[in-house]
Amino acid sequence: MLKNLGVKAKLIILFVFIKIIPLIIVSYLAIIGVNKITSSFLDSLEKSTQENIDVIQVVAKDTIEDSIKALDKTSQIFYEKLTLKIASQIAQFLYERDDDIRFLSTLNPSNTLYKNFVLSKQKAITIPPKYKYDDKTSSWITQKQQDKTLVITPIEDNKKNFHIVHTTKLHQKKIPIYKEISFFDTKGKELYKYSTINSKLLDISHKKNTYIHSETYFDKIQNLKKGEIYVSDVVGRYVGSKLIGTFSKEKAKKLGIAFEPEKYGYAGKENPVGKKFEGIVRFVMPIYKKNKKIGYISLALDHKHIMEFTDSFSPTKQHLTQTISNASDGNYAFLWDHKFRCISHPRDYFISGFDPKTGKRVTPWVSKDIVEKFHKSTYKDLDQFLAHYPTFDNQSSQKKPNIAQLKEGDLSLDCKYLNFAPQCTGWKNIVQNDAFGSFEIYWSKVWKLTTVAPIPYYTGQYSNYKQGFGFVTIGTNVADFHKAANKTKEKIDTLIKKQEKSLKEYKQHTQSIIKTFINGFITQLTVVTFLLSIIVVLIAIYLANYLTKKIKKLIYATKELANGNFDIKLKMNSQDELGELAKSFQDTVDKMKALVDEKNSINQHLEEKIALEVEKNRIQHEKIIQQSRLAQMGEMISMIAHQWRQPLTAISATCGSLYIKAKMGKLSTSKVIELSTKITEYSEHLSSTINDFRDFFKPHKHTTDTTCDELIESTLNIIEVSLENKNIEIVKELNSKTVLHTYVNEVKHVILNLIKNAEDILIEKKIENPKITIITKNNTITIKDNAGGIPKEILPKIFDPYFSTKSEKNGTGLGLYMSKMIIEDHCNSTLKATNDKYGAVFTIDFNQKDKV
Repeated sequence: MLKNLGVKAKLIILFVFIKIIPLIIVSYLAIIGVNKITSSFLDSLEKSTQENIDVIQVVAKDTIEDSIKALDKTSQIFYEKLTLKIASQIAQFLYERDDDIRFLSTLNPSNTLYKNFVLSKQKAITIPPKYKYDDKTSSWITQKQQDKTLVITPIEDNKKNFHIVHTTKLHQKKIPIYKEISFFDTKGKELYKYSTINSKLLDISHKKNTYIHSETYFDKIQNLKKGEIYVSDVVGRYVGSKLIGTFSKEKAKKLGIAFEPEKYGYAGKENPVGKKFEGIVRFVMPIYKKNKKIGYISLALDHKHIMEFTDSFSPTKQHLTQTISNASDGNYAFLWDHKFRCISHPRDYFISGFDPKTGKRVTPWVSKDIVEKFHKSTYKDLDQFLAHYPTFDNQSSQKKPNIAQLKEGDLSLDCKYLNFAPQCTGWKNIVQNDAFGSFEIYWSKVWKLTTVAPIPYYTGQYSNYKQGFGFVTIGTNVADFHKAANKTKEKIDTLIKKQEKSLKEYKQHTQSIIKTFINGFITQLTVVTFLLSIIVVLIAIYLANYLTKKIKKLIYATKELANGNFDIKLKMNSQDELGELAKSFQDTVDKMKALVDEKNSINQHLEEKIALEVEKNRIQHEKIIQQSRLAQMGEMISMIAHQWRQPLTAISATCGSLYIKAKMGKLSTSKVIELSTKITEYSEHLSSTINDFRDFFKPHKHTTDTTCDELIESTLNIIEVSLENKNIEIVKELNSKTVLHTYVNEVKHVILNLIKNAEDILIEKKIENPKITIITKNNTITIKDNAGGIPKEILPKIFDPYFSTKSEKNGTGLGLYMSKMIIEDHCNSTLKATNDKYGAVFTIDFNQKDKV
């Protein structure tokens, strides 16, 4: 707003600032001085208190952080050892199965023996309670039993750190360790058997007669030696899910599926009514009698007993056991086989399994980047693609899962292709070095400690892997380790906040007393400042009137100058700065008038000079055109010589034939007519050639209709023989019938020039199998050669006049310059030069360019 005010107003404001503001500043400084005295006392008190609080905070923070680090390290070591213990227990359990099959191999096979053995070998598994879906809470609930635990009050001597943990009552049931024991001969036909899978005697050499129609162990056991045991992978039917997490009605509706949790994979508390994974691990051993193999004994271990080691394990509970797993809390254990496939998990739909319809393992859940690469590949099947794809490929939490597989319900886990789960790479790095360990990872928006330990079972195929049968992993939320430390921190934070509140209240009371004193002091200063301000304003008005009169004269003179009046005379008698300004202004006006007069004189002669330069440029341009045409005429004369050589030779030969036959007296009337006809045809060909060349150089002042194909064919009529004589192949791809309206002969000059340039470079570089390719399409003509292309450093210069890569006797440097001028200036089209992998590419585009 200040810029819109007049000088008078500005001068008044200036005086106000010069006089009044200093008064205000003095008053302000006085107030500040009083405030500083008071603030000094308050700051001293606040500083002392704050230092105490800071010391408490630092000590509390360091103490808590040290406690957390100690807890984290202790927990890390504890869970590593716990993981190793579970892995060792699983290995011991599997080695016991080796002992069982060795024992059975020493006995005579019979159905009764096998039945009694299965029924005698039993082990307890945990049976989860029955759950039902609660619509009110949108969760799965079970009827809670009343806690009848007695309250125990310790005696005085035992009171310190008295701690009691009530054991969890697990509902367990003993079931057979094996689902099947059978004896089959060397051809695969079962002779004795006890089975809860299929009681019929089958020929297991056929895959269709095996468990889930997917076992191929008969082929793998043929080379077993006496005493050797074959142990299979975990084999079972895959149970999928289209929903991850708690199977609720809301989630099912959102995904567009029916609320039928019993049709999908079991997932502990998340889906306690789902289908459970049913699997086996098969043990096979050859039976010898008198050093002759008579058959094999086979045991099908119920995989439930292996899953029990992790499903009933709870890493964060004091008793380390649970009645049902709950993946939602993030604290659980799970198993992977020797090939990094999931074989036990709280969510059964993550366990790798087989499709009984195909007998093949279900495709594992992969990351989005793998699917994108698969779609770009030539493979039609994702499993075939994965067989050739690198494993553990740059795994990162930044990568995304393939959502399409979730929609299909295929979520089995294979660490090798789970590229959005970087912990897989961490587990591999540890177990493949025959070690156990742990690391922390940010997963599902929380920091988790994940431990891993190999299962040291090395029978059969597992002897080839450092991780043995597979490995155990435990995942726990790091925050759960130091809940007690965090509670202590919360208490200290509450105490500090109370101290800060008390300090603020005391400070506010003191400030209120001081503020009353300052308000009275300010009132006195305000009255004095007001009176002085009135005096200053009156002085400012007087001075402003004096100055604005002088300034208005300068404004008037400036406006006259702007209107072109250089005869103005500005007079101002005062000797002050405004007088000097007026004198300087007048001197400037006089100098400007002299410059304007000089400029008008120069302009009178400028037009004559411009016309002279234009005429010089026109003459130079015509010389360039004439030079180009003369150079091209020389080329044309050479072509006429090539075109005429063949017909002249033929005429000469025909005349010679006439002469010889006449001398020999064998010249009949019919022969004269025949040979005369040939001479006439050759002569007409020569005449046609002359007409082609004459039409080629005939100037066309008007545009005519033609096509790209016609332009190429008529030009090649002139030069094609010359090219063939030089063994240059012409490849024509003429596909344009679009009618053009252009200067035909000028365009043909350009085409001829481009072909001749290609011919010259092919001959100069002695290209083997030289070739010129001419392509027409719609409104474009493309002429390419296979001479290796134009060097990048000269490509931008090739259309410049007098620029040539040929010697002076072979090139003028005007051909391409004239070609570009004809196409772009005369025909309003474009001519461009580029390179491809074979050579130079020139493109004429008859789509008219935009005119600037």
